[in-house]
Amino acid sequence: MIMFLKQLLNTIFNKSYNEFDFKLDEKNILQRQICILKNGLNSQYTCYSAFVYKDKIRELIHFYKFQKKVYLSKVIAKILYDLIVEKMPQIVDSPEKFELVCVPCHCFRVFKRGFNHMSLVCKELQKLLKIKFNQKLIIRSKYTPSLYNKTKKEREAIINGCFKIKNSKTKNTNTKIILIDDILTSGTTMKECIKTLNDNGFENVYPFTVAST
Repeated sequence: MIMFLKQLLNTIFNKSYNEFDFKLDEKNILQRQICILKNGLNSQYTCYSAFVYKDKIRELIHFYKFQKKVYLSKVIAKILYDLIVEKMPQIVDSPEKFELVCVPCHCFRVFKRGFNHMSLVCKELQKLLKIKFNQKLIIRSKYTPSLYNKTKKEREAIINGCFKIKNSKTKNTNTKIILIDDILTSGTTMKECIKTLNDNGFENVYPFTVAST
């Protein structure tokens, strides 16, 4: 009976995985410049996204985040792995120089959703990349409402100052940070996250997302 149930679950999950079988196409990788003002000068960070946020990729993220199909974290992690290795092949040879960090969710939103969606992805991704997932480096200290349908100025006002670094004095600021999120929309959240890292001495930040609008 137990063996039958295992086979049934494997069949269900394998069917679900196959439904979202994405192949990264180097020619279609999206990139967007995120500008951070530091000491009166603009510093640019290139954020890479694997896909445009539409059709099957939109369906995948929606199923994962809002229908709690947590097993899809493995699918999303594989997409990000392919993207990161494509754009930063040096990570394979020198994994000790990198740490994985995700754009954090506020604890109240995690409670409402029932799970921390990007944390789960990063736990799968760290196995693939063989690098440390620093889950506690940056936190979301302020709860913010949904940014959906907000203008860029409204987003900037809402997200301003919502991230904090924990115990930054004990961290190695020379570490190269692979910063992960699911969707890049206006870039406001990613920008604020990078700025917070910069303000605390972390200048080697490499942002990646699954999709971009």
